[in-house]
Amino acid sequence: MTFNLPIGTGLIPASDSGIFNKFAKECRDQKERDRLRALYMLSIGYTVNDASRVFHVAIDAVYRWAERGNEERSKEDRDRSGEASGTSSGLHHPQL
Repeated sequence: MTFNLPIGTGLIPASDSGIFNKFAKECRDQKERDRLRALYMLSIGYTVNDASRVFHVAIDAVYRWAERGNEERSKEDRDRSGEASGTSSGLHHPQL
């Protein structure tokens, strides 16, 4: 499987750390909470390997989570700037 993300830290911008931490604290779904916590770890400088070990998932899973997190963030940014139209959930948690 090929990923369009750099290896190591910097997969998720540090500026997103507060968003992922807030959503993780409010999330009721365990799997989604783990994903958000892993993204938070990446945003503060932990490696994919670190997140993989903490959440007992494959490294590929963490890369997919990071890719999805970046895609959600990109959609949210486009929605705010008015570039994209349609319904995009961005980083809004469905249970909030």
